[in-house]
This record gives sequence, structure tokens and C-alpha cells, in this order.
Amino acid sequence: MPAANTVVRIWGTWACAAALSVAAQAQTACKVLTPTLQLSFQGECLNGLAHGQGQAQGQDRYQGQFVAGQPQGQGVYQFADGRRFEGAFVAGRISGPARFFYANGDSLEGEFRDNKLAGVGRLQRSGQPAVNVQLAADGRLQLAGAAAAPQPAQPPAPPQGAGVGWQAQLDFQDLFPSYLFATATRKQPQPAAAGARALAGTLSRGDFLAPLAEGASSRYVGSHANVSYLGDAWGLIGIRYRATQPGQKVRLRIEADEITEPTDTEFALGAAGDYALYPKLRYRYERLREAQQPRPVHVRWQLWVNGQPAGQQERTTQLRGLQDAPIFIKGQRGTEVMGWVFAAYVTEEAPWIDEFLKQAFAGHRSGPFGYQGGPEGVDEQIAIVYEALQKRGFKYSSITGNSSEIEHVGSQAVRLPSQAMKTAQANCVDGSVLIASVLRRIGIETFIVLGPGHAMLGYLRKPEAKLENLAVLETTMLGTHPFAKASSAGLATFQKWMKEVPDTDPRFQLVNVGAQRRQGVMPIPL
Repeated sequence: MPAANTVVRIWGTWACAAALSVAAQAQTACKVLTPTLQLSFQGECLNGLAHGQGQAQGQDRYQGQFVAGQPQGQGVYQFADGRRFEGAFVAGRISGPARFFYANGDSLEGEFRDNKLAGVGRLQRSGQPAVNVQLAADGRLQLAGAAAAPQPAQPPAPPQGAGVGWQAQLDFQDLFPSYLFATATRKQPQPAAAGARALAGTLSRGDFLAPLAEGASSRYVGSHANVSYLGDAWGLIGIRYRATQPGQKVRLRIEADEITEPTDTEFALGAAGDYALYPKLRYRYERLREAQQPRPVHVRWQLWVNGQPAGQQERTTQLRGLQDAPIFIKGQRGTEVMGWVFAAYVTEEAPWIDEFLKQAFAGHRSGPFGYQGGPEGVDEQIAIVYEALQKRGFKYSSITGNSSEIEHVGSQAVRLPSQAMKTAQANCVDGSVLIASVLRRIGIETFIVLGPGHAMLGYLRKPEAKLENLAVLETTMLGTHPFAKASSAGLATFQKWMKEVPDTDPRFQLVNVGAQRRQGVMPIPL
């Protein structure tokens, strides 16, 4: 068990040699119950919960006193967009004397109760005299004793996404073009399947994501248990908003430099309460395809409520390179592995494949024939493809890292098959998506077989999706061993995982590329 001052972080890749770091699956033994602060904690602990002085970080940051896992006592709560609360907390909410600082330097000081200004407060705007204000019935600030007053640039948004106002959201912190391509046409999330031993002939482990339902939180970062999620099931850019009255109509505009068109989306809200709103953004995919290395991107959010402006927020984030694949994220339900993103790197329609197959099958009795020759014929075709790649001088490359790190999101560098063909280098994931691309072109069903710290290629020797028809190839042997050895080694590793790795371990997955295509995960365009 980590000591009270231990900081638990998550990281790791399918490194083709070693298991994912234990930390990637670990849950900190000293829990923080505030969802926006659950990525790391350093401080005092009691009965498994943050208790006493400490500092916690997640989407936001907090430093101060904790009681039973929540901010309580004096502390400073720092929002990701630059705003902050300084003052007294009770059960994770501002209650008592406090001061709220806007991102533009304005401040609001007074007595707060349950995240709201109670009574008269003092609003200080830069370069202007301080004025006394109070909270109106609609949740907006007005001059004390007056019917209305000009509103601050951004109303105060308290911790946990509740209270007055709204807060911009970037669920992965960075933007990943590979993920945006993979989810452009992806269907609604499906319930997680059982383990690899209980596949019932489907050979699809599914996604380790609960289906979205009324009252469910955002499927990744999460917040309150009672946050209602509306919009794009796979969106990464959105807002958290509290409706103070039922039946509000919200219009949200989001734009991100040249990688999106300005997107306006209207949401008709039901009951009062907390909402996560994620529009379906109009990405300029040709610009995303050009992202070969990370660069900064400016994102702007604008909000209107019942036709009235409700402020705007801006943030500069990082657009990752196309080769960066997000593979796991630590959210409200723990570490979620997103191995299905690898299916987007399988590019069976790539123009180079036809010429490659022509050369590979030259001198053989026939060209590719899919399943027409039975299981032995399938093995023969894959051996031909494997040996053709060997003749090109393919070598194993252990490069899996990337140029950026995020505390709650793990990512891995993956070569597109066309890049691997140019360099004649591949790690376990690169080799698997490369050969899967060729096999899908000739009509053979393929899988990316993921286990602790490693990835291999799976394929069906018969078209029926049954576990008994699955063969597994160890692609890291491409440069050193014949096909028969790579095939037997792959099967031995898979059988070991079946025996030793619990079905509940999310690192053990069979990514059925064909099933992902049917679910809407398309190849990254060339």
C-alpha cells in the first residue's frame, strides 16, 4: 500500500517486451472523492481517504485541507482555465468566507453557501471601483439593491462542475487526430463483453465502457453521478453546465483554429441540474491528416442561454501527431483501455497493397484466394505475405514512445502501414496492423491481440468467428524467424494469457478489426 504522501501516476504502452506498468492499473490507496481531482494525491490519509493537509490534481487542482476524501476547511481550488476559489470548503463545496478570482483578474469576495454567493458580495473589476453585488433569482449577479447589473465576463463556476456557470472541457487534454478519425463515424458505445473465455463464439471482447444512459456521467473523465450527458458519444471537446431552471435552451459554439469549422449546436435541457454537453464538431479532416508532429491549437467556447450571451472561454491545447494513438485513460471507473483505436491504423484500402501482393505471389500457383482453400490455404497465404515482408529486410523496432505525456492519458506511437513499408521497421503493434491490412485486403478476418505489455496478430483460419479457428502470429519475429516459428510462438503466448491473465484485466483484448469496421471505426485515410 502506498504511503500517505505517495503520488500515484498512470503510464505505459504495448512495449512489445514488458508488461504495462503496474501504476497504469493502480488505484491510489488514498482516494479523493471529488471527481475532478482524482488523478493524483499527495498528503495525509485516514481509512483510505484523503484526510488532513494535502494536494490533489485531476482536471483541476486543489491544495488545502481534506476531510473524508473531500476538500473541507481552508484551501485553494484552481480550475483548468485559470479561475480559482480561495476560502472555506465544506464537503467539497465552497461554504464560508471565500474569494473567487476570474481568469481575467476580476474577483468576487463574500460569504458563500453551497457554492453560491450568500448575501452581499464585493465585485472588483480591473481598473474600476469595487461594487456590491448579490445573487439574483436566475443565478446571475446583480448590483445589490438593484434590479439588474452588467454581468462579469465569466460567472463563477464552483468545484465539481456544479453551482453557477459553466466550464470548458477537454477530456483528453490534448487532441489526437487518430482518435478523431477512429470515432468520426463510430456508433454509440456498447456494453462490455465478457472475458476471452466467455466469448460465446463471437471473438469480440467489446469496449470496456458502460453504455450511455439518462443520468450517466461523461464516459471518460466523469463528474457527479447525476450529470446528464448530451451530444456526441465520442466527443472530446464540450462543457459542463448547471441548469438552474428546467427547460433551458442552450446554444454552444466551439471552434479550434483551422482544424474545425465553427460549430453551433442547440441543446434543449430538461430538469434543472448538471449537464455534460458535447457537440458533434465539424472537423476539417484533411488538416488532421497533415498533422505529422505536435503543435499548439487554440480552442474557443461561446455559450448562449435562452438567447442571452452567457460568456466565452478560451484555451490553448496541443494537437498531437497522427502517429500518436491514445490507448488508455484513467477516468471515474478506473483505467479504461482503448485498444480499438488500433483498428484505425489497419488500412486495407491502401494503394500499395495491390503491388505488394502481385510481387509476393509471383511464382506461386495462384494469387490470393481468401478462404477458398480451407484452413491450410489460409496459412499458406499468410506465410507468403510474411516471407515477402522478410525479403524486404524488415527489422524489429522497439520505438513506442511519443514526444508528449499527459498524466491521465496514455498514448503510443504507431506507424501507419505505408510508413512501415518505407522504413522496413516495425514494433509489435506496427507489425500487427501492417499484416492485418494486407490480410483484410485478401478477405481474411483479422484481430489485434492485446495482452500485458504486448500485441500480436490474430486471424481466422475459417470464416466462422470461433475461438477454435483463431491463429496468432508473433510479428516481432518478422526479421529473425520463419513463419512456422512465429506462428507457434504467437499461439503459445496467447494460450499463456488465456491461462494466467484474468478476464477482468482490460489489457487482454481481442480487437476484431471487422467488427470495428461494422461499428463505424474506419481506416485513417492516406
